[in-house]
Amino acid sequence: MPHFLSTFLLVLSIFALNAAAITLNCDFKVSHSTFGYGREYACVVDGISITSIDDRTVTEISGTHKRGRSNEDVKMLEISQNTLHYFPKNIGKFFKNIDMIAVFHSELKEIYHDDLKDFPKLQILWMENGDLEVLESGVFDGNPELEFIAISSNKIRHVDAGV
Repeated sequence: MPHFLSTFLLVLSIFALNAAAITLNCDFKVSHSTFGYGREYACVVDGISITSIDDRTVTEISGTHKRGRSNEDVKMLEISQNTLHYFPKNIGKFFKNIDMIAVFHSELKEIYHDDLKDFPKLQILWMENGDLEVLESGVFDGNPELEFIAISSNKIRHVDAGV
């Protein structure tokens, strides 16, 4: 019986780990960047659904890169018209050179202080036409190169001191 119990617990643990895993499905393309930054190699996210704050860690990237390109070349992340209640975590592990994030038409209500810390090269944050309500204190502390923030057409009701 102890062997059965340990096997059951192992299977249950593996299931629990996989339940929280998120694969980011990217359509890799060269995209026209906004604000005169030229053309950027982008991961355009398709089919992501993050509805739980506990289940938002990206563990894998899928999609086919353009010839001669890799994750190191990705400078722009675009998430549009997906079910996004919480910002995905751990993307910076895969894409270390992101300088622009664009989130459109999302159900994201709040950006937490550690959501953007994996993007030290971030220059542009463009989050428009969504449900964004709150910007938490220190949310941009990990983004020393941030130059432009666009959050129009959201439902902003609170911006913490120190943003």
